Amino acid sequence: MSSRTTARTPTPRTERRRSAIPDRDAPVVAAANRMRPDLLERSDAATRQRTVRQMQAAVGNAAVAMVLQRVGGWPNASTKGRAWNDKEPKEIGRIWRLAIAGLAGGATEEFKDAESAHTTEGAAHRAVVLVPKGFKPKRPTDVLLHFHGHTETWRGKYAGMRQRSFKPTKATGKAKLTSDNKVRDVDLDQIEQQMDSSGKGQTIGILAQGGPQHQFGKINVDSYIRDVLSRTATEYPAQLTGVPASWSVILSGHSGGGFAVRDALTAENKPENLKGLILFDAEAMQIDMRNRIRADLKFLADPANQDADRDAYLAARPSVRAFTSAGSTYAGRYQDIVTATITTMTNQLFPRARRTELERLRARESNQPLTDPEQVRLTELRRKRQPTPQERTERAGLSRRQASRPLSDAERKRAEALTEQESQLLAVTRYLPRIQTIYQLTALPAGVTHEEIIRGTPEGSGDYQPGQGNLEQALRSLP
Repeated sequence: MSSRTTARTPTPRTERRRSAIPDRDAPVVAAANRMRPDLLERSDAATRQRTVRQMQAAVGNAAVAMVLQRVGGWPNASTKGRAWNDKEPKEIGRIWRLAIAGLAGGATEEFKDAESAHTTEGAAHRAVVLVPKGFKPKRPTDVLLHFHGHTETWRGKYAGMRQRSFKPTKATGKAKLTSDNKVRDVDLDQIEQQMDSSGKGQTIGILAQGGPQHQFGKINVDSYIRDVLSRTATEYPAQLTGVPASWSVILSGHSGGGFAVRDALTAENKPENLKGLILFDAEAMQIDMRNRIRADLKFLADPANQDADRDAYLAARPSVRAFTSAGSTYAGRYQDIVTATITTMTNQLFPRARRTELERLRARESNQPLTDPEQVRLTELRRKRQPTPQERTERAGLSRRQASRPLSDAERKRAEALTEQESQLLAVTRYLPRIQTIYQLTALPAGVTHEEIIRGTPEGSGDYQPGQGNLEQALRSLP
């Protein structure tokens, strides 16, 4: 009876009104259940945009926001060891290591299996972001965008920044590959340790993930960085509390990553505020470095420029730090590149033969006709059969003056042209210390291989010691 009475109890009007109102969140939840973020990430940019538009038309912006909300990490990241590329932030000293996927730019293929047998993780549209603890988004910011080198199987090292985890087979054993759940940036290059030790608390690192043969896809530097930082601030708000309004860019490349640096410097991809280039046995970039030095010397030599123009020009030039490993082919490409380029360029500005020519013209122009006493003295010296060395020198000088003739109009114009070339050389010479500060080449001693060049010490030499890494030294040396 009680139950029947309860069942017959009328529903209050307010409750009836509420039940009649449709659940506005239901379509959103349904959309979130139907559309998985990882499926969007595995699609290309055009497909993702089309899918988002379809979702917006179907259920509105609220559903799209829910679907696209992420918590960080790479899809199908390895769960072994420290699971370096999963959604959990990783601490290396005072640096947060954060894995970001689904980027608009970057590599477009996964590059797995036979192409990158070192790992089970994909490469498409992924990066690792390094954020110093205590980073302040409102303060001046540097962004280090680094491109790793070739990672083909035969090297037996790493597949970029992907975790070195795979199921060993006869093929991987024959290739001497190691499945130890490590990542290159932490265990080989020691990038996080070097950034920590550098004291550059306002420098964010972005380690782009590419394919085995420097396949980094299309990257417009500023757009790519903005995308990475926006995603990081959304997915890891505790580590990156906001996106800086602006930043200076430091491009870095190791080995084949030099091609990606070169592509990033094209007119369509070049960052608005390029602060520096850090090159580690970087292919293709020795030509760029040489051309930069030549362009600078040409600007300095231009007589139309004043010293104020030269000062402003050099102040805006990005610094270049290049490192080469001893005995490598890269050492040959970069060998003495700064000094050699300067020597070649200055010789072209004012060759030695022209310097000698100008000296002769100036000597003739400065010669004065012999006075009567000097003419008598010359006659006397010429009559002497055994003059002393001092007398021979005096006679030669007086003879040159006697034989000297005034400069013709053509010779005077020639002297003026040579004097202008000399002034161009002098202008360049005054600024050579600045040029040598902007462009610095470090040739490493024997014992540090091509694969160890970023860390600056042989692999397995122990824990990182402050100051020993080449990346740290480069970061510290940038103005």
